[in-house]
Amino acid sequence: TCPDCEGASADDAVDGHCRQCIADGDHRPFGIYPPSVLWDDTCCEGEQAAACLIEPPCADSDGDGVCDTDDLCPEDALDDSDGDGSCDSDDRCPDDADDTCVPDGGWFFGHYDGAIIDFPEPSFSYNGDVNCGDTCSSYGLMAIGARWVCNLAGSSPSEGCYSDDLIWSAEHCSESYSIYDGYIAGDNPACGGEGQISDAVFGTGNEWYTYHAFECECG
Repeated sequence: TCPDCEGASADDAVDGHCRQCIADGDHRPFGIYPPSVLWDDTCCEGEQAAACLIEPPCADSDGDGVCDTDDLCPEDALDDSDGDGSCDSDDRCPDDADDTCVPDGGWFFGHYDGAIIDFPEPSFSYNGDVNCGDTCSSYGLMAIGARWVCNLAGSSPSEGCYSDDLIWSAEHCSESYSIYDGYIAGDNPACGGEGQISDAVFGTGNEWYTYHAFECECG
């Protein structure tokens, strides 16, 4: 077995660093290595033979074989596929460093209670707070309007909604608000009126409707 280098062993790491052994008779410490490298005190043989370098036990949250302390994206096994500095799990375009996959504008489902909802689930009933400014800024855009979309979430057809598709209906709650045209009332029952829908555009709108949810216009 490799004799101790001045009494040091692989368990004697200081600030995450251990020493490499050189078997030169004095068994003196030699070199400083990255935090993920330890000195194996069982493999030091021959004149000036370096010790085996072994990986220490470590936390690896994403299971990608890289210690969290050395991992660019410790919670994301894919790390940063496009090399743009954003972990894939936080990157809207994980395969595009220029993020050109982000649309130029249009209608986006409201990000309820601050949660980014790129792919809303039609079977889920959404209720709570929506801030279209925050929703749109997550796409690099600004809020320019809001309206209601159907959110049956498995319920029977009601209030102008006939499927679980999260789409605008011309039959019920067709009202909308635009920063250019103001409040646009539909020729059918409104969901909340000008105040509620404009709140979502200029601040935070709150809704607890059974069959409808907020959609934000971004540009």
